[in-house]
Amino acid sequence: MKYAKLKLHPYSENFPKFFAKEKAKIVATLKGLKGFRIYHVGSTAVSGMLGKGIIDIAIAIKDWKIRSKYVAKLKEIGFRFQALEEKYRLFLRRVDKTGLGDVHIHLVKLHSKEMQSLVGFRNLLRRNKSVAKRYGELKLAWLKLVKGDRIKFGKLKEKYIRKEIAQKL
Repeated sequence: MKYAKLKLHPYSENFPKFFAKEKAKIVATLKGLKGFRIYHVGSTAVSGMLGKGIIDIAIAIKDWKIRSKYVAKLKEIGFRFQALEEKYRLFLRRVDKTGLGDVHIHLVKLHSKEMQSLVGFRNLLRRNKSVAKRYGELKLAWLKLVKGDRIKFGKLKEKYIRKEIAQKL
């Protein structure tokens, strides 16, 4: 699949509102399922952070054995299972080519390292402004270095996040 060139967008005060709206839809859709928590993660969850403008949502579920029930329910509101990324993490999205205003779901096992990674990195950026500033600067440098290539950018970002989590969490 050929991806559109990556663009970074400034933080918008509308991001938390978009998240709240999506969370309400998700909660209504998952009615009847118990033992889950919903978190706003990613750059749109950090005030002032430059990013792709995609609302990343982590849904942490207690019983990983019934994850297929969550995927089936999320499909009802337009999400598609995209890939198994890690042991306790599934990725869903609505569109093939992502951009400003899209929503991504990270279905993770509650209390897993995958959940701790998503929520922990968000919390680190929220409470440590110097780390957040450095991360924003690196994102701009990486974008220039990879000339907008989404895959290469994602690999650089993932490597940095893993290092920060290992050192600071």
